[in-house]
Amino acid sequence: MAYRQSLVQLSVLALKDDKPTLVDVLSCPHDQRGINTVASHEDTLVTGGLDKMLWLWKTNNPGDFSKIKPSRRLDVVHKAGVRALCFQGPTQLISSSGKLCHVYDLKTHREVSQARMSNIVHQIHTSSFDHNIVALEIDHLAQQVNIYDFRVGILRGSPIITFGRRLQNHLVPVSQYTRGSLSGSLFARPYEDGIVALWDFRNPKRPLFDMQPVDQGKHGIVHSVINGRSLISLGRTGLTCIDFTTS
Repeated sequence: MAYRQSLVQLSVLALKDDKPTLVDVLSCPHDQRGINTVASHEDTLVTGGLDKMLWLWKTNNPGDFSKIKPSRRLDVVHKAGVRALCFQGPTQLISSSGKLCHVYDLKTHREVSQARMSNIVHQIHTSSFDHNIVALEIDHLAQQVNIYDFRVGILRGSPIITFGRRLQNHLVPVSQYTRGSLSGSLFARPYEDGIVALWDFRNPKRPLFDMQPVDQGKHGIVHSVINGRSLISLGRTGLTCIDFTTS
């Protein structure tokens, strides 16, 4: 768990004797504005802050993040606060600040690519089945999800697929903290009007379904996760689990 404007910048939820315990990490490498985004891969963690910095964290005890410490600052020049982070496999990291995306090689410790998108990038996802497939959640009225294939080019040119939906009641989908989920060819995204939509981006013209979970319409949904054949959605008033094979 990462924090902004707090005396503690990072906490780890550790299981001790099968009981969850929240452990505060004392190191605070970012400035007083704290951490804005986090990405992890196995025993490696990277944090991005409003101070435009990226920090690599390591632990000497594999599997135990409660002992994690900042290891080094990554040499990536962001012109604004870091909005999103995502590992692309074990050695590459994608970050965004505003409309700029950066690709950093953790093995050679250098930036390998930089690209300017047409819209602000809020979230970044890579496919666990194919690291070449990258999904960006962007600031757009109707096409909030852009799919790129790194075999075609590293975030160069137009995306190979775009999709999304317009919100009801003339709401504008601009929240940085709204986050969808990528699994195989499926992408789920929550919306501020209380709708959660699921697409198979092999045929993105229409979602497989879009529905409003019970009691989520008034406050909207902020986070959706595809878990097997279930879609878990977190709103301000609760958690909803949908079996999309029967929806």
